[in-house]
Amino acid sequence: MEDYTNEPKKNSGKKVLKKIVNKIIHPNIISLIVVAVIVGGLFFFIGKVSNSEAEPEHKEVVTQLSLKDIGTLSTQEAYVTVVEAMDENRKLYDAEDAPDVPLTNSVCVFSHDFQITAGYDFEKIKPKVEQKTDNQKGVITVPLPDAKILTSGMLSDKEEVYYEKESIFNNLSEAKKAELRAEMGDKAENIAVENGLLDKAKSNAKKVLKNFIYNIYDSNDYDIVFEDEKE
Repeated sequence: MEDYTNEPKKNSGKKVLKKIVNKIIHPNIISLIVVAVIVGGLFFFIGKVSNSEAEPEHKEVVTQLSLKDIGTLSTQEAYVTVVEAMDENRKLYDAEDAPDVPLTNSVCVFSHDFQITAGYDFEKIKPKVEQKTDNQKGVITVPLPDAKILTSGMLSDKEEVYYEKESIFNNLSEAKKAELRAEMGDKAENIAVENGLLDKAKSNAKKVLKNFIYNIYDSNDYDIVFEDEKE
C-alpha cells in the first residue's frame, strides 16, 4: 500500500502534496489542495542632498502556517469482519420466561465486512513558525490532537452466511436483522480502535505533515515539533 517517492520542490503544490500522501496511505482516500506560504521582503532607500542614509531591510515574517485548504484527510483505514448469530423461537405467550413453541426454532449465523477510516480536519490544526536565526534553527510547532473516526460503513457485497435454518412457523425478522447489523457496525469500530486505528492514523498524519512542511521549509533550517493536544 505504501509507495515512498520524492518530488522536487518546484512542482505545483497539489502534485507535491498528492505524492506525499500517497507515500503514507491508500491513494483512493486522498484529496488535497495547494497550500502556499509567501514570505515577502521590502526595502527602500531614502536619499538626502547633504547625507544619504539607507533604511534597514524590513521582512514580513510568517508565524503561522495555514493548513485550512487541505480540509479533511483520512490517514488510516481498517477492514473488520464481524460475525453474529440470530437464534429465535416463538414463545407460547408474551413473556421472556415463556416456554418455546416446538418446531419454531430459526437460526442464522452470518458475517459482514466493515470499512472504517480515521484522520483529521486539518483546518483546525494551526502550526506555529519560530523563525531561524543566524545561530539557531527555526522551529515549527504542530499541535496535533488524537485522530477521529471519519467514516464507518458496511460493505454491501461482503455478507457471508455460514449457517441458516429457518422454521416455516417462525421467519427471522428483517427488522431485527437491521438492528443487529447496526450493532455489528458499532462493534467493528470498537475492534478497529482496539487494534490501533487511531494511533496509526496519528502516526501517518505526522509523516504526511512533515513531508508537506519540508516541501515549503528547508529541513536543514527548521525542526518540526509535534505537541499532543486535547480537543
